Amino acid sequence: MKFALAHSYRFDSLFVAYLVGLLQTVSIFVIEIVNFIVILTSSNYLETVMNFMALAVIADFDDAFFSSLGEEDLKQIVG
Repeated sequence: MKFALAHSYRFDSLFVAYLVGLLQTVSIFVIEIVNFIVILTSSNYLETVMNFMALAVIADFDDAFFSSLGEEDLKQIVG
């Protein structure tokens, strides 16, 4: 978000660039809060580990989509 604000000339829409960063930040915070709730309410250690791994996979979906772009111009700009 800071990069988008500092380099607004690089984006067609500053609002969209800022919003993407904001949404990713908010989603990570929500996933962490859910993670804490799930870990605190788990009844045994195996359930705790399984729930933690499931939430870790969900949190890494954005990396999987980013890596699937191949040699796109947008991937080079963002990366």
